[in-house]
Amino acid sequence: MMKFSQIWRTVTRHSNVILVISVLLLGVMYIYNTHTTQDDTDMGPKLSEKNSKGDACILSPRVSKSVRGSEGIHRLDDKGTMTPMELLKHMETIKQHGISKEYEAVSTEMPSGSFSYSRNSNNLSKNRYSNVPCFDHSRVKLETSHDLSSDYINANYVDGFMQKHAFIAAQGPLPNTVNDFWKMIWQENVFVIVMTTQTEERGLTKCSQYWPTAPHLTLKFGDFTIDNLKVDIKNDYTVTTLLVNNSKIGMCRNVAHFHFTGWPDFGVPTSAATILQFRDEIRQNQREAVASMGSYWTGHPGGPPILVHCSAGIGRTGTFCAIDISLSRLEATQKLNIYDTVRKMRRQRAFSIQTPEQYEFCHFAVLERLQQQGKIPTVDWSKYRN
Repeated sequence: MMKFSQIWRTVTRHSNVILVISVLLLGVMYIYNTHTTQDDTDMGPKLSEKNSKGDACILSPRVSKSVRGSEGIHRLDDKGTMTPMELLKHMETIKQHGISKEYEAVSTEMPSGSFSYSRNSNNLSKNRYSNVPCFDHSRVKLETSHDLSSDYINANYVDGFMQKHAFIAAQGPLPNTVNDFWKMIWQENVFVIVMTTQTEERGLTKCSQYWPTAPHLTLKFGDFTIDNLKVDIKNDYTVTTLLVNNSKIGMCRNVAHFHFTGWPDFGVPTSAATILQFRDEIRQNQREAVASMGSYWTGHPGGPPILVHCSAGIGRTGTFCAIDISLSRLEATQKLNIYDTVRKMRRQRAFSIQTPEQYEFCHFAVLERLQQQGKIPTVDWSKYRN
């Protein structure tokens, strides 16, 4: 049996070797931990979120949906586009009367599709307005294991510039369709909701109260519990951060709710600059949300559809979508064609843009952006309305 002194001499003799091995092991562990932390960061978003009561829920990743023909109908090689100066000259030449004539030509085109599902007797109660059906060919179909009539919601996919299904244009939900409304939001991986109506206008209900309006309030619709985490009130719009909890699968998601409060029914906002700011903030939020998904999101770089609704889902909704599509084309190509954009959009969401004033506003919103960028001179519009 070895004496203690012998053991100590042996350990001392090999102490340098042990020290070197220890340092190497520590180095390997440091490199591994650093690499693992970086990989976790790159994998995607944080894994949990707290609701208004402080309870944690597991965040559900958005799964990219396969969409055939990802470019959509508003393409890079579209004919008849105008430069900024050509658009300005066009407006100065045809004046307000000519713009009204253009809208008349667009609005009198017959719808290019059928409305069988909207007019099905089982679905009539799901339409807010009997004269605002949605196309069969572009409608959003709810995923359901029940009969075909239960997959219906009054909502259509609308393409953006170089992006198929960039938007969902929908009516404001009814009391009997709010559950389906949230089911659609979850199913379609929606990051951003754009609302351009009040819940009540001129003494009439325009949209059901489908979200909690103040921080720490909660509403429940079927399998979905909606928590209000934060409210940011601007001059003409309000941005609300919502946490949507799906009790059916025990997971949750963050959704941003952009509510433009200064847009009258059948009318237009008093300021084009405000709607441009509204649109820019929505686009920034969408970009940040897609970036936060990291490698989880493998779909179009523009992300999942932005849900846009007013009351009927055609007037103010169509105006917002037309402005966004036109600005996106302008940003990419320095050209645009508002007339053709609206015509194409109406082939996916029938009757989009309800008045000549809304069609005209699309033009002035684009011209406002061009003036902000210094690409067209300041214009005297006093003769425009003559």
